[in-house]
Amino acid sequence: MIIKTTELSGLALDYAVAMCEYPHLVYGDTIGLHHASHQLTIPEFKVPDCFYNPSTNWSVGGVIVERERITLDARESDWQARIWDDSIVDFIEVGKRGPYCNTALIAAMRCYVTSKLGNEVEIPDELV
Repeated sequence: MIIKTTELSGLALDYAVAMCEYPHLVYGDTIGLHHASHQLTIPEFKVPDCFYNPSTNWSVGGVIVERERITLDARESDWQARIWDDSIVDFIEVGKRGPYCNTALIAAMRCYVTSKLGNEVEIPDELV
């Protein structure tokens, strides 16, 4: 299923981030869904850290925010995330939208995915 990056949340957002960070992963083979916990798993990671949840876990997503130098701004009830691209003197800006997207980390991960994969991404149907 093709989804706009500005609408990604939950498992779909975590999967899109995983595709940016680990492009060699293949859904159903080297990345999967843990049905009991309903989280993404990357079996090559050691248990209990096999869960991959950058949109809700600062110890995972925060590393990306720092490395990519994502700027976060609070705007009324929304968060806005920006990544500057010095090569074109421009930035990618993604604000959060929707009832389940009220965190800085979600805005940052959406911005990161947009910067790497564009405005739309393909997500396995069972993760949406």
